[in-house]
Amino acid sequence: MWFTALLQGGAQTQSGGTVGNLTGASAVTFGQAGALTASGALTGTSALTFSASSTLAGLGALLGSSAITFTASGSMGAPALMVGSASVSFGASGELRATGTLTGSSAVTSTGSATLRGAGALRAASAITSDASATLAGHGALTGSSGATFSGTATLKAAGALHGTAAIVFTATLTPPVGFLTGVARYTIGRQLARNFTVWRTTQRTFTVRRSQIRVFEVNSMSLRFPVKGPLETVPLTFDFSADLPSGVTLSGTPTLTVTCTEGADSNPSAILSGAAAFNSASTGVVQAAANGEDGCEYTIMCTCPTTQSNLTLTLVGILPVRANLN
Repeated sequence: MWFTALLQGGAQTQSGGTVGNLTGASAVTFGQAGALTASGALTGTSALTFSASSTLAGLGALLGSSAITFTASGSMGAPALMVGSASVSFGASGELRATGTLTGSSAVTSTGSATLRGAGALRAASAITSDASATLAGHGALTGSSGATFSGTATLKAAGALHGTAAIVFTATLTPPVGFLTGVARYTIGRQLARNFTVWRTTQRTFTVRRSQIRVFEVNSMSLRFPVKGPLETVPLTFDFSADLPSGVTLSGTPTLTVTCTEGADSNPSAILSGAAAFNSASTGVVQAAANGEDGCEYTIMCTCPTTQSNLTLTLVGILPVRANLN
């Protein structure tokens, strides 16, 4: 008996015929050997079920979580698209003659021997799985994390490209040709090949660290913060007064330096100063050595110095951070 149906939520039991669109939770079950010559689209959770050996000769698209199930041997020709988590399952030997594109987490599975004669592309996490002997006679590209897995004897007659983390896995005997692999795609054969437990480095490691630029411990009227100093480092702090000195005027007398700890805890912040301060060669700057200091502290150092002009005394303030981690 042949029939045509547009189902939107009901159920039908038939032996063979032509089906239009199945939507929502609609279902068609073939209780005996069925020949379905053409079908529209399956959407939502709609389903076609074949409980005996059956042939599905034409199909539109499988969308959502719609499903086609062959509980016995089956032959299926040319679905257009499988999208979302749509699925085709072969409970025994199965033949998928042609298919369009599998996307999302859609899947084709076979617990018996299977032949996939033509497929478009597998994308995202879509998958083809065969638990027994299988023949993959032709398909387009596997992309994303899609995969084809064959746990029985397999024959791969043609394959397109694998991209991303896509994989074809054979855990038993394989007869291959393969197209080309790109990205981190994998072409895996089971225990036919000997495993080599050897690792080595491709480049020699060099344990060297260096600074990308030189630290200059100097403050002036434009910059009032020193670079970071380590607690074990001794560095010369330079207070550059040149921008504040009139022409022909230089520093003179004895500079005075006072230190306060403005961040962290140091009961004796002045101890960071090591030795006496001195003028630079042009007498336009004061150089003071700094040593030690407490990790995590910041020291505010005030330098006051008279000049050769009796009515001009100048002050510069620099902030010196001390950190054990200089990186």
